[in-house]
Amino acid sequence: LVMLGVYRCVEKKKYGLFYASTGINIILNWYTGYMVCLFSVCWFLFEWVLKEKQGRRAGFRLCGDFVKFCVAEALGVMLSACVFYPVMIGLSGGKKVFDSSIFTIYTHDPLVKILRGFVPGTVGNKESLSIYCGIFMLILVIFFFLCKRIPLKEKIASGVFLGFMLVSCWLMPLECIWNGLRYARSYYCRFSFLVIFLFLFIAASALERVDFEKDKRMLIGCAGGFAAVLLCLDYTEQFNPRYLVAAFLILGAYILIFAVPVLKRWRTVLIGVLLAVEIAC
Repeated sequence: LVMLGVYRCVEKKKYGLFYASTGINIILNWYTGYMVCLFSVCWFLFEWVLKEKQGRRAGFRLCGDFVKFCVAEALGVMLSACVFYPVMIGLSGGKKVFDSSIFTIYTHDPLVKILRGFVPGTVGNKESLSIYCGIFMLILVIFFFLCKRIPLKEKIASGVFLGFMLVSCWLMPLECIWNGLRYARSYYCRFSFLVIFLFLFIAASALERVDFEKDKRMLIGCAGGFAAVLLCLDYTEQFNPRYLVAAFLILGAYILIFAVPVLKRWRTVLIGVLLAVEIAC
């Protein structure tokens, strides 16, 4: 709802939904509300770049729209002050809240290891990251960046945004900013639900454009490419065999759905069933 509100801010210059959903979001959970507020700033820039055309006055328009957006967000935070303000007072009266050492540059394991979080069965804890959101979704994300019908500007904006979120999972200062300007030692990358949201959004954008008949070969290629990545990751550090086999079986099932003409009629139902199977796994 917050991101829909941001979209309405950019597209229709209407701020009511964003203002209300921001306040309610913080009231429901001030900690994740903080993360969503940060994410909404990134989302505003993302939506603005997609909507606006370049020109001499683009910078002035961006500044003006951004100021209005910030005012709406500030009002949303004020709407939640009945919860947010007492929490801040309580935290400031307890243990040390801010530690400047969070800005020391160091990283988690190699960035490529984040890709392991896309495998079914990956468990998120203080050492590993789980951003698994369905194999079909990952196929669609790969398709999004390969499909020629999708505008280049949209691919670049989505790629930069997605890259920034993944780097935030890897670079400690960025992770600490997302985690509330502090170390979060008990659970790695607490804002990973936002990364998953962005993946699902890009997958949905791809699904709007996909033509299962014309794009059959590309979809099969995307599934095959993901299988190759899984094999490479398993070679460097083995997955749980059960989940790796499940991933390959599900990938094979999607390839059959894309490739076999007789399954065309039942494609939507079969994809739904496979998604349910993935949840069960």
